[in-house]
Amino acid sequence: MDYAIELLEKEKYRLESTVKRHDLMHKNMSEAQLYFRRLTAIKTAIKLIKNKCQR
Repeated sequence: MDYAIELLEKEKYRLESTVKRHDLMHKNMSEAQLYFRRLTAIKTAIKLIKNKCQR
């Protein structure tokens, strides 16, 4: 489970840095929204996995 969490956190960091590096919020809002939807899904998955591991 730790490996899955680590992979998801790396992907989350990669998506966040891509949005910042390409300045997508100003240049291409629709593409930025897609990235943020993916980020939200990843954050939710991380929370679910962490909660599952604690039980």
